[in-house]
Amino acid sequence: AGRFIGMIIGIIVGHYFDKGLSGLKTQQRTADALPLAQHPFFAAVFTIAGHLAKADGRISEEEIAGAEKLMAELGLSGASRGEAINLFKRGSASDFQIEPQISTFLQHALFQPELKQVLLEYLVTFALVDGVVHEAEADILQRVAHYLGFDRAQFRQFLEMLQAQQR
Repeated sequence: AGRFIGMIIGIIVGHYFDKGLSGLKTQQRTADALPLAQHPFFAAVFTIAGHLAKADGRISEEEIAGAEKLMAELGLSGASRGEAINLFKRGSASDFQIEPQISTFLQHALFQPELKQVLLEYLVTFALVDGVVHEAEADILQRVAHYLGFDRAQFRQFLEMLQAQQR
């Protein structure tokens, strides 16, 4: 009788284990199939980078090269690269609003708080692509840092650290 009950319990546990594994695989395939624009991290990086590039009035060759470098670092090619370019252009539009983009990012980063620092690091590094963070870029970065939960002192320290690394 003990063997029979053990067998039934084993079948039930095995069934739920298999069901859980197939659910995880389905979620991963769904996430991989999402367009880049629907990944909140990538959408935030490229739209805000576009906004930073346009902050001083025009997008420079260095900033275009910086966007290309960012795409390469993130391993984007083909259709994903094209989507990143479109996100960058959307961010450089005169009617782009940072707040909704950051809000969407924060909703998805609740369980990955380290992504906030990674996002800020990518954006500061992008702003430094021409060797200096211009005042308009610093203002945008400060706003982004504020929305991400960094205070002024933390942001300044973070900015100075990345500037020193760049030198």
